[in-house]
This record gives sequence, structure tokens and C-alpha cells, in this order.
Amino acid sequence: MNRVRLKTIVGRVALLVIVLAVQGCSNRCRLTAPGGADMEKYAEERYAQALLYMEASRFELAQQQFAIVEKTAVSSELRELAHEGYTKAAGVIEAKR
Repeated sequence: MNRVRLKTIVGRVALLVIVLAVQGCSNRCRLTAPGGADMEKYAEERYAQALLYMEASRFELAQQQFAIVEKTAVSSELRELAHEGYTKAAGVIEAKR
């Protein structure tokens, strides 16, 4: 076998392995995606953390946590609370500048 043909075969095998690995990873990720109850619990935990940051005057960190809650909360009530918290944190940050 000449070198060019061998390199072509090795390249194709490598490409096939990469494609199969990516496909396997995407299937695994899809199977383990959190459901609505898990997302709501996660959002509630982030909201609680944001409140702790607000109490500790860590407004940038609080703002980040509120933004996460806005994007992940399932319930509209929690999204609204997170939006209010985000706005308050942004106001404090702006006032300090």
C-alpha cells in the first residue's frame, strides 16, 4: 500500500470516529436534560443565592443569578420576581457608578 492511500484510509477512519463520538455525546446530552420540575428547583436555588448576594452587597453577582432565574424558571411568578430583582440590582449598580 502506498503512503497516500494509507493516509486517506486513516483520515476517513478518524473522521468516522469523530462523527460517532459527537453523535453519541449529543444523544447522551438529550437523555439527561432536566425536566420542568428540575429546572424550577434549579431556578429557586439560584433565586435564593441572588437574595443572599443582595444582602451581602454583591450586586453584580446577584444580577447574574437573577438573569439565570429569568431564563430557567418555569413559573411566571418566579420569572417576574427575578426580573424585579435584576432591575433592583442594576439600579444599585448604576447608582454606585
